[in-house]
Amino acid sequence: MAVINERILAGSGDGEPVFINTQNVLPEELTILTDTYGTQWPESVIKTETGAVYGVDTIAKKIWKVTGQQIEIISDFAVNKFLVDNITLGERERYPIVGLKNVKTHYNNNKKDVMFTFYDDIYKGEEKVWNLCYNELLGKFITFYSWVPSYSENIDTQFFTFDRKVSKELSLLDKCNYANPNNTGVLVDPVVLKPNSNGEYIA
Repeated sequence: MAVINERILAGSGDGEPVFINTQNVLPEELTILTDTYGTQWPESVIKTETGAVYGVDTIAKKIWKVTGQQIEIISDFAVNKFLVDNITLGERERYPIVGLKNVKTHYNNNKKDVMFTFYDDIYKGEEKVWNLCYNELLGKFITFYSWVPSYSENIDTQFFTFDRKVSKELSLLDKCNYANPNNTGVLVDPVVLKPNSNGEYIA
């Protein structure tokens, strides 16, 4: 827990430090922007250079934007039906599995694009994977991208991403379990050492 300084050193007198009390270290009253929308996926929340904060609510199936003291649902009347049909993670799904299950927002500072990515491939059947792009300058959703990054970063003026397909392959290998019939990864037989005729143990 971070320590909050309740006093500020103002100077010293007779060799002793002089402190003054700071006012309003924390606001006396919190301002609740909404009690309806939010997110349980921390990686879906991102702040851009404009100061706006974006996030994805997988329960309400909305994409929201906060500027100052106001929250705006930017997905309504634009991509609302798409989100209703293509968000499959419910209330009980709270923890990401990189490459297999996550809701993450990326920001391309060069193009001022906010990319909302979603992938759900933890059960057998059709996976849900998409990357929806919103442009801050135009103030609207502009396209779907065919690629879905796991992670990204802006370095100088370049936007770098790490491919989700690579993350998925590594996650599938990591989740391999011989005794799990629902596993979608590569199943490997357990290694059993048996003695040969010379008494040597081999796999």
